[in-house]
Amino acid sequence: MKLKISISIIMLILLFSINIEAAEIYLGSFAPEKEENYTFAVFLNEIEDSNFSIYYEDAFFSSENKIINSTILNLLSQEGAVPVSLEHINIDKNKVIRNQQITFQIKLRPDYEPGVYKNTVILEGDNFKKEIGISFDIRPWRQIENGSTYNAVIENMKTRTHNLYSSGQQKIIIKSNCDWKLKVMLDSDTENNISILLGTDSESRQITNHSNEFININEKEVLVVSGSKTTTLKSGQVEIYYQLKIEDFKKINAGKKHYQLNFVLE
Repeated sequence: MKLKISISIIMLILLFSINIEAAEIYLGSFAPEKEENYTFAVFLNEIEDSNFSIYYEDAFFSSENKIINSTILNLLSQEGAVPVSLEHINIDKNKVIRNQQITFQIKLRPDYEPGVYKNTVILEGDNFKKEIGISFDIRPWRQIENGSTYNAVIENMKTRTHNLYSSGQQKIIIKSNCDWKLKVMLDSDTENNISILLGTDSESRQITNHSNEFININEKEVLVVSGSKTTTLKSGQVEIYYQLKIEDFKKINAGKKHYQLNFVLE
């Protein structure tokens, strides 16, 4: 059985114009599962100055007690991308303004924590000063994948206990930018006493919590593992291994049995 639960995010690269007199620009809501660039344009009133400076009001995009380094924003010019910073950077307006618009590109990464982030970009010349409030929403995201290429087969017997165990190690992969819980259930009830044992690789143990004993499972969801955001790990993911057990095979009628195991990520 191959099980895969995932959240697919399609990131569209959009270009839109907003009158600079609107002090706040909301870029939208994102759940970046991989690094993405988002491009947007800002409409400007006629600027008489041939040059102007651009800089941030703050060194970070902030959301309550969370921050993102403001180096994620670039001003696009004929000569390439110009990183926006606290430092006043001198800009030739003829190299960045087209049809009274300037264009920015912001980099969105999967390790950003959920929240609405805000910062202000300032354009300043000899005769004008424009403040552009920029905000965007990072949504929580979670992803679960089947990391095994074959189904679990419960066939290995221990004669002393008469228990049956699944062969090999089945694997589940989890990725997220927030806390998560993994639950498991069977698609239907069974008279057979089925249980599951879970473990993780050494890196994943840093952010996960689970029992080291077999846990009985049935048609009702059972919490088996909980964890925090996987983006703090070098691999960016948690690897969970599991083994199944049926107690006392002598109580089971002979024949091939099929069980559907469902994992639910919350």
